[in-house]
Amino acid sequence: MADRDYYEALGVGRDATPDDIKKAYFQMAFQHHPDRNPGREDAAEARFKEVTRAYEVLSDPLKRSQYDQQGMGYPQAGNMADLFNSPNVRDIFSELNREFSRMGVQFDQEFISRVFGGGAVFVSTITTGWGLDRTPHTRPRRRGLLASLVDRLGRYLLQKLAPPAPGELDLHRTLSITLQEAEQGAEKPVRYKLDGRSHRIAVRVPPGVTSATRIRCQGMGRQRGGWKGDLYLQVSIR
Repeated sequence: MADRDYYEALGVGRDATPDDIKKAYFQMAFQHHPDRNPGREDAAEARFKEVTRAYEVLSDPLKRSQYDQQGMGYPQAGNMADLFNSPNVRDIFSELNREFSRMGVQFDQEFISRVFGGGAVFVSTITTGWGLDRTPHTRPRRRGLLASLVDRLGRYLLQKLAPPAPGELDLHRTLSITLQEAEQGAEKPVRYKLDGRSHRIAVRVPPGVTSATRIRCQGMGRQRGGWKGDLYLQVSIR
């Protein structure tokens, strides 16, 4: 049974969107990373595990639906290693691995094994990203030169091929419209630069927008590999 409400653990409401939940977990994971909490590492590690479990459940539509029905009666996972059967957890751990390394915070194989391993050791692989070696070990295994090189190559590819962090590829621009266009709606041409090139698109402004409205143009942001960001237009009424 859960010891704490998962929505409360992540600091989001029960109507939170998947993007809200992902962003909240990203922030919580950084805040409660044990290495960022000297002197209270054990408490931070416990909290880190808690928010990870909450994210694993709430990021899965089926599990979230079951949790919403059962509440605090929803069963806990028998082993923290089972979390990594979740593709959502694997994906966001790839993002955390990349983003945290930029900030000088450890989130590599050693950290994952230390925090979540117990008797199981997590390993990064070239083909499958985060994998799981369920062989119990009482002490670290000695690693050969080839294994070390393969591990380094796997981490390098993981950083290059991992999905971008939330919002990393997005663009933000201002869309200036008149009061009449805000009330009645309009189709507006928008020009913006991306990677040194000018782009022009037509944007439909729905009637009734306000200065707090933000229009999303899906797939019009930066691109990296197979991922594309969005273009967000903040409405400005003149």
